[in-house]
Amino acid sequence: MKREIIITRKSRNLGWNYATWTPEYPDKPTAPCYTGTAKTVLDAIASDRTFASLRDTYHTTQWFVKLNGSWHPAKFIFEDPSDLYITGPVGPYGETDYMADSITATIEINDAAAALGKLGGSANTPAQNKARAANGHKGGRPRNLK
Repeated sequence: MKREIIITRKSRNLGWNYATWTPEYPDKPTAPCYTGTAKTVLDAIASDRTFASLRDTYHTTQWFVKLNGSWHPAKFIFEDPSDLYITGPVGPYGETDYMADSITATIEINDAAAALGKLGGSANTPAQNKARAANGHKGGRPRNLK
């Protein structure tokens, strides 16, 4: 199942990672090493000296989006997270920062995993129901009154 997610400049659910590419290890990264807003991730990429040294070699990069507490590889169509924070020359006073309103990311979610995730934490065992009833007869959850 594919889902589209709108990313704004204030969204803190972006992540990015890279890996060196060789024929023996052609896989993309599976989890982000930099996370946060588009600006914080792009600043981290720009200041990563190891990644800068890999720019002349074979490498793969992957953007991620956090959804329901887990990271998913993301594809950006016609856009890039750098579109949310771009520096460019404007007027006689030099450069200025401007930002796009939002971009759209598409992520692939396994239907079975999504269904299992919805079930997690929703189970009511007989022991839980019995404990709830016993607490209710005692007057409910104790309150911390100071």
